[in-house]
Amino acid sequence: MTERERPASVPERSGARVFESTAHGCAAPSAGHSGRKPEVLAPCGSPESVKAALCGGADAVYLGYGSFNARRNAKNFTLGEVKEAVDRCHQAGTAVHAALNTLVFPDEMSAALHDAEDLAACGVDAFIVQDTGLAGEIFRRIPEIPLHASTQMSVHNPAGARLLYESGMSRIVLARELSGREIGEISRSVPDAELEVFVHGALCMSVSGQCYFSAMLGGRSGNRGLCAQTCRLPFSCAGRENVLSLKDLSLTERIKELSDAGVTSLKIEGRMKRPEYVAIATLAVRRAVDGLPADPEINSLLEEVFSRSGFTDGYFTEERGSRMFGVRRKEDAQPGKRVNERINGLTRGVYPKHPADVSLELKKGGRAKLTCTDLAFNNTVTVYGDVPEEAERSAGAERLAEASAKTGGTGYFVRNVSAKVPPDLFLPVSAVNSMRREAFEKLAELRAKSLKAGSPRTERPSSEPEPCLPARIVKAVPEYEIRAESFSRLPDFLPEGAAVTVPSAAAEAERETAERLASMGYSVSAELPRLMFGERDEEREYRRLAALREYGVTRAVCGNIGHIPVAKSAGMELAGGFGLNVSNPGAAAFFMRAGLREVTASAELSATGLRGLTANAPCGVRAFAYGRLPVMLVRNCPMSGARGCADCVSRGHGGDITDRKGEKFPVVCRKGYGEILNSRPLYMGDKKRDIINAGAKGFLIYFTGESAARAGEVMEMFISGTPFDGKFTRGLYYRGTADV
Repeated sequence: MTERERPASVPERSGARVFESTAHGCAAPSAGHSGRKPEVLAPCGSPESVKAALCGGADAVYLGYGSFNARRNAKNFTLGEVKEAVDRCHQAGTAVHAALNTLVFPDEMSAALHDAEDLAACGVDAFIVQDTGLAGEIFRRIPEIPLHASTQMSVHNPAGARLLYESGMSRIVLARELSGREIGEISRSVPDAELEVFVHGALCMSVSGQCYFSAMLGGRSGNRGLCAQTCRLPFSCAGRENVLSLKDLSLTERIKELSDAGVTSLKIEGRMKRPEYVAIATLAVRRAVDGLPADPEINSLLEEVFSRSGFTDGYFTEERGSRMFGVRRKEDAQPGKRVNERINGLTRGVYPKHPADVSLELKKGGRAKLTCTDLAFNNTVTVYGDVPEEAERSAGAERLAEASAKTGGTGYFVRNVSAKVPPDLFLPVSAVNSMRREAFEKLAELRAKSLKAGSPRTERPSSEPEPCLPARIVKAVPEYEIRAESFSRLPDFLPEGAAVTVPSAAAEAERETAERLASMGYSVSAELPRLMFGERDEEREYRRLAALREYGVTRAVCGNIGHIPVAKSAGMELAGGFGLNVSNPGAAAFFMRAGLREVTASAELSATGLRGLTANAPCGVRAFAYGRLPVMLVRNCPMSGARGCADCVSRGHGGDITDRKGEKFPVVCRKGYGEILNSRPLYMGDKKRDIINAGAKGFLIYFTGESAARAGEVMEMFISGTPFDGKFTRGLYYRGTADV
């Protein structure tokens, strides 16, 4: 047997991914991920990008179809184009993930499910979802296709990843703000879950799923796939410009660290970008996964095709600060013809990433036999050709072996090739070429069948499904939840029976006040920090909540899915904050099953949408009725400079950033992360009846920078139903759902 050298650019692969399904609809848990190369996951915003991703060496692609994907402004795919993409990708041994990763409003669930069924019929291998209500319905209706928890779910700690995995999500797409250390901790905490991490592309200023800036300013919601990229506008602070615009992420030099940390999938951002970007970004990550040395030309092309003042790895390395910020400069302009031509030259043909063995055998009086084995899937194909002629000289074993090992455009590379050719038999090279092409075509067909995840339904049920809800057991909730930064900043007048909420750290600092309020009959609550990283933060909050229970703090407000297990284990009564993005009855049911007894409706719902949520929600629903909604949740502070907190200009909680129209947006420091508040408070005091008619059981009054005196004035206005005495907004309550 002759060992054939594979091309230097194509190292050995350990095998392509095959999605397996269990009865509850998620991929079967693996026995850990050690020893397996991570998947290279490429973005496809158009059919043209599918070819680019395959040429770059993608193991999987993700794409969008319909109105429920987070890049609705990309070209996206028709249903026929999805089917063509799936067939093409499966022949190349590449999986297809379909993005259904937006919030779903109550009157849209049927349409979203129809999209999911159409995509299932096309043979997609996984769904990427944000909305827990939609996830629950897909589990029940299309159980054979795995679900991946979108980065829009804001998972940034072990407890959140564990809860979603135990709920049936086969894969968790982690928040982009995590460090390498924190990623490793999540992996160790949930070893059987697949973890997906962004490794290249645009960075949002806000934690994904927690940005309401675009929606509140212009009615174009990032949680609904229509982000207007508000963070790229020229916001300023203390003489600095563009304080919300981050450089693009690039972790191509950190791939081994990510693999060692247990990451399953390496995701490239860019469904809005050109095919040339997809090709070169995929190739860069592919080469890093395959252990090839960095190529200066590829790195240069990657920066030329798209960047914002270069790249950053600041979150991963925990080196946050002003060096992470950047904008599109003149020198970062769209690439010219030379760059695109060079990229196309480097990524011509499907990247050969699947190993195969080939053997050719000639016998006197018998037909030529060529056997090919796909080592990734353990498939074998044998094809027969012409009977070789007897001759004084053969074509030569070496020459025929070389012809047998050509795999251009198939996605394969030949690891071992043998040719048993007697010296007195002759077979033309053209005949071997024909046999080889037939063999690899058949291998590709088998590979596509091996890759498919079960047998997706091709017909819809004749009737609509029953809602995936528990029995309707709505409990009474306090009419008012009044939230302030501390007990000392609460209004002097508190409605009887109100829920009183402060951040958990503030409650700990004023435990005696908490005890006094509880003795007066108020439901006293601790609000968990909206960003909690690692088991150390989880343990701190658990101990804090357990201690506060002794002082009458019996309720915890959970604004992130990772809060729920921590607060539940501390014995708290659980309420859902606005950060959970509850926008339909199924989502409310999910969180009720997780342990919540009440939820706050998504601030992106109109009054009509709120009515649709409350009509079938199995638990009490509260509506955001007053306050400066935090429009961004950030881990890199816009107020600080090169020295981080040492350069902060906020003077405590008094800092602002300013937009091009002169509107000022307060920035609140939370010691480790920050919140950017809306420039104007939302006020519904004189429109309470509309919220009540929509079925809400309570009002959330959300004080942030207000003094106790100002909070008292607002409470008096709200309860009496008088108009607000300053500039304010109605949020999205009276906007239609067509563009939100």
